[in-house]
Amino acid sequence: MARQKKTTGSSKRQSAKARAEGFRTQPDVDNSRNNYELRDFASALLHYVNPDALKREGVKMLGETRRILSGDSELDPGRDKRFSDPAWRENGLYRRLGQGYLAFCQALEGLVEEDKEDPMRREKAKLAVDHITGMASPTNALLGNPAALKKAYETRGLSVLKGARNLLDDLKNNGGLPS
Repeated sequence: MARQKKTTGSSKRQSAKARAEGFRTQPDVDNSRNNYELRDFASALLHYVNPDALKREGVKMLGETRRILSGDSELDPGRDKRFSDPAWRENGLYRRLGQGYLAFCQALEGLVEEDKEDPMRREKAKLAVDHITGMASPTNALLGNPAALKKAYETRGLSVLKGARNLLDDLKNNGGLPS
């Protein structure tokens, strides 16, 4: 059975400036164009990676990691719909995993400071950070997704099999991109 492609409209995370300038968040078939755009976004992000910024954000993240591990962190993964399963609040391991992910996101977002000289570069860097943090979400992996684990248990593994089948179909028929 073929999956239907979901259309979610414009991403909430994509800024108005990026939309106005026509940044694409979906790759097209022209790989040379994609490689150019990827380098463009990576270059914009790397502009902000400097020793002072890395030190500043690293110190913040280490402090937050200490609070996470001791159970004193105020970070709330529940405000993100990916973390809506009750396990993210009730299970200490998942709560800390979600808080660690949010600390990581804050550190990367902190690297992209306000750029008065080149707001376009800042928007490209923000979009690159959004993609990186989205890909790094623990909910993208089976063990980091309590809802998916529950579904796998309830379906006796059939949901995992269906997901693997969809992955293989995407690799074969969609160039490895999700449909």
